[in-house]
Amino acid sequence: MGEYLYNLEHESLCKLGTCENWCYIRRDECFALRKAGNYVYASWEYIDRNDRKGPIFRFPWPDEDYALKTGNNSVIGAVNKRNMFYCRCYPMSLELAFDIGHREFHIYNPKGIYAEACSFNNQGNWNLPCPNSKEAAEIGTWDEVGCRYQIQIIGERQNPNGWYTIFGCPYCDAHFALEAKDIEDIDLPQEILERVFPFIPTDED
Repeated sequence: MGEYLYNLEHESLCKLGTCENWCYIRRDECFALRKAGNYVYASWEYIDRNDRKGPIFRFPWPDEDYALKTGNNSVIGAVNKRNMFYCRCYPMSLELAFDIGHREFHIYNPKGIYAEACSFNNQGNWNLPCPNSKEAAEIGTWDEVGCRYQIQIIGERQNPNGWYTIFGCPYCDAHFALEAKDIEDIDLPQEILERVFPFIPTDED
């Protein structure tokens, strides 16, 4: 189900995302459009939640700053052109890659002209560990062409201690937050690092 922004004439201005992931729009843009008098059907209180149950906003990529600087109409136009699933990857340390909780990979049996030559009958599959995980390092090797241990920046969310960055594994799609000491193990450009916020746990975490 999608979430949309509307104006006072009840016209849809732009899609914000799904119920949980508002990754078309940055939080600074969202608050600016809210201040201008626009609304969402759910409730603006949803974006104020600081219990880790509010929406995940788009990460504030520096090259997208122009929209907010130009004005609200520019923001609406930019949001309508964006890819909700847009992310960027950065190298991280082997230690951090192994410390993150990954999902299992599910690789299914061969298809096409080779299927009949196998005895799987479209029922067999292999459940392999994520390439970013320690378990994968114990069963295989990685060529030196690219960087194996990478991390995605996905968006922003908040808890009672403030806004924090949501990261993800580009291979198994696990999502997580990182504390300050772990962020130091990511090779981030300075302009990106300035916008990354660590997760500060609460008593409930």
